[in-house]
Amino acid sequence: MPQGDVLSTLRNVLKILRRLLSNQPVSLGTIQEEVQRSDRTVRRYLKVLDEAGFKLRTTIDGRIEPPVQLVSEFRKDDLQLLLNLTKSELLLLYYHLMGLHHVGDQGVKDSLEEKLRGAFGVLNYDMNRLSAMLVNFDKAYKSYEREDFKAFIGTLIQAIYEEKSCQVTYQGPGREEPTVFRMNPYRIFEFDGGLYCYCHVPRFGHVRMLAIERIREIKINKDGFARDAGVVAEIERKQQRAFRIIDDEAPIGVKLRFTPDAAFYVKERIWHDTQPDTLTEEPDGGVILTFEASGRFEIVRWILGWGASCEVLEPEELREEVKGRLKEAIESYTN
Repeated sequence: MPQGDVLSTLRNVLKILRRLLSNQPVSLGTIQEEVQRSDRTVRRYLKVLDEAGFKLRTTIDGRIEPPVQLVSEFRKDDLQLLLNLTKSELLLLYYHLMGLHHVGDQGVKDSLEEKLRGAFGVLNYDMNRLSAMLVNFDKAYKSYEREDFKAFIGTLIQAIYEEKSCQVTYQGPGREEPTVFRMNPYRIFEFDGGLYCYCHVPRFGHVRMLAIERIREIKINKDGFARDAGVVAEIERKQQRAFRIIDDEAPIGVKLRFTPDAAFYVKERIWHDTQPDTLTEEPDGGVILTFEASGRFEIVRWILGWGASCEVLEPEELREEVKGRLKEAIESYTN
């Protein structure tokens, strides 16, 4: 399309947008007169606006319904900020809203921060006060500053969005050599300062969770895959079953007693969705916590972190395992 036609189209679309931002319904005939274009062309302009996020009133079958009107008010301040952000900055902002805080090139982060500061300034916000209120306090997080890690994250996001399979070289814990396999990526999530990916491995026929920092190589294949509702359901079941993020598909019923000095902190949190709404209170001020979850390794490690403040009551095999770990720890200090 010649440059003149592009500019003419842009002017017409913005002219329509200014009219719609008045939040008053407008007929298709009026729009056609103002931009001097056919009914078909005007409808194409309106479709572009609708797909860009300026949602218009539509019929049940999705056609834009005249008279044309925005479904909800779109603030001009919001529009100014939206038009001022690049695609990379918008994606970065969205990733951060979804919890992927380690994603993004530093240059894009700096550019986005500068624009957001400018937008806050226009709205008369005191940036010093905002900065003092909102403090980042990450500790013990995994670092993804290496260029290869950034590339891996970008590749996974692209593959998930385009529904493309990937060839992955992965270094599992305790393995001498990495393994190579084909997988279909479904979700990326952040947990406890680390990034992970749920994927389906056709060769094994199961869902697997990959730690981003253990990826050694990854490339997108030409072939795509259809997102399977069964795989999505299995991912959600794994998230629900796991005590934290490890799911070994073997939920165990756990009963723990916490001493009075730890009871206050235990009652402040929901440790797993299967725990009761109200914990059982002990006469001495302690509490009994019960839940049913998978991920024995993480459950044991979490119990050990409470030291003498936590006692395993059930099941007996878990009690014996924790007892054995504590005995080993004592021997480490006495030898």
